[in-house]
Amino acid sequence: MDNRPDDTKSEGAATLGYQQADTPVVKPLRLWPLTLLILIYWGWRLTARYLDMAQVVRFMTDFGSAVLLAVLFIAWWIISRRVPRKLKWPAMITLVIVGVGAKLLADGSITVAVMISFGLPLVVTAWLLALYLSKRMGKKSRRVGVIGAIALVWTGFALIRFDGISGEGAASFSWRWSQTAEQKYLASVKLQAGKTASTQTAAAPVSAGDWPAFRGPGRDGIVRGAPAISTDWNAAAPSLLWKGASGPGWSSPVIVGNRLIIHEQRGPNEAVVCRDLSTGAQIWVHEDPVRFEESLGGAGPRATPTAVGDKLYTFGAKGLLNCLELSTGQRVWSRDVLAETNAAVPMWAFASSPLVAQGVVIVWTGGPEKGLVAYQSADGVPVWTLPAGKSTYTSAQLVTLGAKEQALFISDAGLTSIDPATGKPLWDYPAAAPNSTRSVQPIAVGSNQVLISSELDIGVALLDVKADGGNWLVTKKWQSRAMKPSFNDFVLHQGHLYGFDGAVFCCVELETGKRKWREGRYGHGQVIALAAQGVLIVTAEKGEVVAIKASPEAHSELGTFQALEGKVWSHPAIANGKLVVRGDRETACFELKPQP
Repeated sequence: MDNRPDDTKSEGAATLGYQQADTPVVKPLRLWPLTLLILIYWGWRLTARYLDMAQVVRFMTDFGSAVLLAVLFIAWWIISRRVPRKLKWPAMITLVIVGVGAKLLADGSITVAVMISFGLPLVVTAWLLALYLSKRMGKKSRRVGVIGAIALVWTGFALIRFDGISGEGAASFSWRWSQTAEQKYLASVKLQAGKTASTQTAAAPVSAGDWPAFRGPGRDGIVRGAPAISTDWNAAAPSLLWKGASGPGWSSPVIVGNRLIIHEQRGPNEAVVCRDLSTGAQIWVHEDPVRFEESLGGAGPRATPTAVGDKLYTFGAKGLLNCLELSTGQRVWSRDVLAETNAAVPMWAFASSPLVAQGVVIVWTGGPEKGLVAYQSADGVPVWTLPAGKSTYTSAQLVTLGAKEQALFISDAGLTSIDPATGKPLWDYPAAAPNSTRSVQPIAVGSNQVLISSELDIGVALLDVKADGGNWLVTKKWQSRAMKPSFNDFVLHQGHLYGFDGAVFCCVELETGKRKWREGRYGHGQVIALAAQGVLIVTAEKGEVVAIKASPEAHSELGTFQALEGKVWSHPAIANGKLVVRGDRETACFELKPQP
């Protein structure tokens, strides 16, 4: 029997390597759950770029997965008994305090949503790396390492500027002290102040062969009656006439004779700029003290101007509707549509290109009672108003169905047909998902069918429309998910649709809605068709221009060239032997070679 005193026993036990029962055992951190979580998250983000996913769904998924990652990581950190308190709570305090401080000091483009979507995943990843790197260090060194990693990433967000996202949700950042493309452009505009085109001639009124409106004269992306062009771009690629900086905005170019019109942002002003088509020299500019800007899409107007006769109609990002003289840019009349309809500026601004028909000009505002509004095209006097949904980024489309000219308009409420002269509704087709945002134009097929599209709920659908006396019967012929455009309009050529299914180009049969092929990853670009030649001109999101044979048999590229640097979301324009491409920072004009 051991009769030694208790303290002697304790000393002996310690000598033999035993630990007393009341001494807490600090176990090493078990990092594999956090490691697995981080690997799953980044694996998903990389894989998701190549999955077919609606743009809105992709954005919400990216945001939601970032929130879920942060919640699970922080929850594990708080509840884990293996994390010492002297490490656990200093890390959490740093996460909150430095994060809030970085947001307060950050550039205005770094919103809370940006910090959550792109910042939090980087913070927790750096956090985990710091835990691994400090694994064999002392407690104090580990605490300093983790706190430093969190603070370093958050501080980085106070030093950068968010420059928006691609159609697939990839973010673009730059140092906040570097000049933006708009600032560089404004400096060049200032240097050119007072200089105009050397040869100014009176503007001719709109004529055949011009590109006077959104997606061309028919507002359907089709070039009709133009001379055939060479599509062997390896031998005779379009030649560059000029390329120059332009202000931000997503309106498309308009061509009337030898004049090019673009609606853009110039600092605090929305500017309608008229240039010489052949040289790019400025002829005139009209400015209004309006600026719209949001983090994802950037600044500037979205709606393409409309030229009719000797007048030009423009609709600004915040609802300013102008009628200008095409020759000089002088204002004929103006309406503050936002104030007149009690509407609110949409998340991505007003994008409704004015439709001029039967003596009225029609735009969408989304007002509670005055969704669609029409003004006399000559003097701007209000003519009629009509409720037309709460959300859309589309424009009214003039068609003839059942021998009746009518304006089609699609919104979150569905498709509506209106008599443009009176505003009287003729018929409607309700939306399958009433809250889904619409961004793609309806297309009339012959005299009794209409194609409509929406990425989330429809894909593409073909409607039969029949007039029965004073009534209209509208039925769905087919609906197909073979093509799911987001904000990318498609074209119709010889019984087939050509356009974007997400970021990939595809062809769908009109009669059945079945896909013929899907190939060509051009990002979220746009397409127009040369009807007589059976050629598609695609502007890719990263600035390439691609000529594709309009054939249901296979995807066949005829030629390609790099037109611009930056992001290209606007529709191109073709008129008078010229191709104009506009991006987020540049505009370029190319001469199309005639077919040998």
